[in-house]
Amino acid sequence: AYSFAHSVSEYPAKSYNPLYIYSDVGLGKTHLMVAIGNRILEINKNYRVLYLTTNDLMKEYVEYTRLNKVSEFTKKYTSVDILLIDDIQYITRWGGTREQFYYIFNKLIQMEKQIVICSDKHPDNIPDLEHRIKSRFEWGGLVDILHYDLEGRIAILKKKIDERKKFFKNDFQIPEEVIYFLASSIKDNIRKLEGALNRLIGFANLKFSDTSKNIITLSFAKEALKPFISLSKKETTVKGIQEFIAQKYNIKQTDLVSKSNKQDIARIRIVETRAPI
Repeated sequence: AYSFAHSVSEYPAKSYNPLYIYSDVGLGKTHLMVAIGNRILEINKNYRVLYLTTNDLMKEYVEYTRLNKVSEFTKKYTSVDILLIDDIQYITRWGGTREQFYYIFNKLIQMEKQIVICSDKHPDNIPDLEHRIKSRFEWGGLVDILHYDLEGRIAILKKKIDERKKFFKNDFQIPEEVIYFLASSIKDNIRKLEGALNRLIGFANLKFSDTSKNIITLSFAKEALKPFISLSKKETTVKGIQEFIAQKYNIKQTDLVSKSNKQDIARIRIVETRAPI
């Protein structure tokens, strides 16, 4: 994703146009999109760069329609050099806005203006997205942002801890075991990970404001982060797996573990044995 974004920021409308970036929430799509716009403006100060969300586009279209100035709305968006539009997965909610966006999109592409789109879904997974626009989204560059691995999450936490030392009264020491606990417990959302760190430091400030204590222990972190992290993990057992499979295929658990070699039972055993974990 970084490579695609860097290429677009250096050579707008020449490399990947449109650039479509998608990922789960909290992984940095918007940050990356804004960085593209900022970099383009550093290199080309006269470029007209516009960032907005799909919801912003809808509200503005409604207002221009109310004032009977739809032509001005269209002119505004077809006169930019770079269009950065976020949360495109919502475009199918509004018929009029959708049609206007299709027109603006095609016009900008024809004029060789750069478009960058962000979404939390692959185009194929956006409900009711018409084939004509779906295929256009896939013209240029289609790239996802993957989840950070454990090492990446630890590195992010350490960087955020260093940043926060400048803003909080107490210079708390957060041991490696606490950082590992955070990074290994929150895997799917960097925004949530940062929120957990903020909560932890906030609780420490409150708890130790009248003391000289400045070390955040693992037990304190677990107590402070109960709303963020579930500490009780359900144990996976053979019996539990059997019950799940029996329910999934609407068969008796006793049939699943019996010596029966009936075709339907044997097939289920084979399918579930080969299923990816």
